[in-house]
Amino acid sequence: MLFSAPVVVISFILLFNIPAGMPTGAKEVYAFVMYFLCLGVGFVGSNLAYHTLLSVITSNSKMRVSLTVIRTFFALVTTLVVNFITIPIVTANGGGQGGWTFISIVYGVISAVTFLIVFFGTKERVKGTIKKDDGEKLPLGATLRILFHNPYFFLAFGFFLLNYLLTGAAGVGIYYAKDVLGDPNIYSFLGLIQILPLIIGLWFMPAVIGRFGKRRLILIGVVVTVVGALISLIDPTNLTLLISGGLVRAVGGIPIAAGLFALVADVVDYGEWKSGVRLDGMTYAAATAGQNFGAGLGVALVGWLLAAGNYNGQEATQPASAVSMEVFLYLWLPLIVAVLMGVIIWFLNIDKNLPQIQRDLAARRAERHDADAQA
Repeated sequence: MLFSAPVVVISFILLFNIPAGMPTGAKEVYAFVMYFLCLGVGFVGSNLAYHTLLSVITSNSKMRVSLTVIRTFFALVTTLVVNFITIPIVTANGGGQGGWTFISIVYGVISAVTFLIVFFGTKERVKGTIKKDDGEKLPLGATLRILFHNPYFFLAFGFFLLNYLLTGAAGVGIYYAKDVLGDPNIYSFLGLIQILPLIIGLWFMPAVIGRFGKRRLILIGVVVTVVGALISLIDPTNLTLLISGGLVRAVGGIPIAAGLFALVADVVDYGEWKSGVRLDGMTYAAATAGQNFGAGLGVALVGWLLAAGNYNGQEATQPASAVSMEVFLYLWLPLIVAVLMGVIIWFLNIDKNLPQIQRDLAARRAERHDADAQA
């Protein structure tokens, strides 16, 4: 977290401050380099470390869910706030380059402060049960063999990929609002419908998941998501059905948002329970890879399938093939992905062994602590 902070902050500010005197080609190279440093290097590094903290600051499954709820809630709220205030602040500061320079520095300073709060305010409490517990201290081949012998690892990777594929493909909503509903301004309203139930419902999830378990709640959420998609598919041009189905889909997504990262922590625990080696970083790296690859694939699917449907952004009216593809991406794709996620979570039944896993790991850590004390 500490080492990635300056990479993220400095490259983010520089990304919005391209030197005016550069030739056009050089500006494009500059923007690409800064974008890569900010998101491909700094953000990936900090995000991986941030995710991994979830499994090393506590071994309590309920607390992990609560931490996931808190991080997800503030991520959603921050997204809403940033989307709402950025352009007005840029405009109030003269617009153009001056406005963007100001807002990039403000956001950069806020980011630096929050990075430091995380660094100084958290403590890694969960230690491995054997000395050689860090993936970086093992040969890469041995680490990968241990990781790949954990069947839940592959399921978690697939679950992340599918979940974030939908996040990446959500951008098709602006095309759907314009071409299917006839009003691009509806897009913001549809986005709000997807976020508000999450913001409200997340706070109830720790108690509910504590009683029924993550897997069972996520399975129910998948079923609710499918129902919501089917409601909207009754008539994809009917705004009332679209709103109703969107609200139901959003409710179905609440258990997934609340339990997603906590599931990976459970996968880490299972791997340690089976192999004796704790691979926090490697497991979360794979989950983060699934997150990034899924989001990128979702964005790419929108471009590929719209092109396959003969979409033409220069035309005021799109052909029926393009409109049909927009309906597929906005309604059918979430339905298909929800079913696939349901299949994955059905087999990701780590909950059944979790109490025993945590008891055994706690006993092993106590034995290691006693051995270290005697040594």
